[in-house]
Amino acid sequence: MSELYAQCETILKNIITPRFVYKIVDLQKEEKVPSFLKRGADIVKYLENCEKAILLAATLGTAIDMQIRQASVARLSEAVILDKMAGITIDMLCDFAILKATARLPGRRILPRYSPGYGDFPLEVQSDFLHITDAGRRIGLFVTDSDILTPQKSITAVAGVMEVGSWLLTVDS
Repeated sequence: MSELYAQCETILKNIITPRFVYKIVDLQKEEKVPSFLKRGADIVKYLENCEKAILLAATLGTAIDMQIRQASVARLSEAVILDKMAGITIDMLCDFAILKATARLPGRRILPRYSPGYGDFPLEVQSDFLHITDAGRRIGLFVTDSDILTPQKSITAVAGVMEVGSWLLTVDS
């Protein structure tokens, strides 16, 4: 199994094209808030104390999707491992993208990512994410008529940004 994991890791490293885009929106300026951030009680509650939001779109590219499909025909265990590794990798890419955006927001608390499909935040907003971030042109990320991202190893998400308040406890060393 160790050898198979190592092979899959090598395949993954050689074929992915990790890319991301993000846009920071000011939630305190009503006219600047995208309407899709109001589609569902859960996203509204998630953002209720936030001053800004990071809108993120990320992808690993099309080659990993093709590799997983090909492996699923003849080498199912390889396909399963590649799929899991790619899932972990896209999550790590999103975390990295949020860190990059956070560097532009010093002194702020960033909430965990929240994606379409969570709670009552509908998948239909995927196209809005792609439009506002220009993800199709910039990173080759698109959405199907049934609201599925393509390439499949892709994520759209919002991360709420809060001002760090006096409620935050600090520890002296």
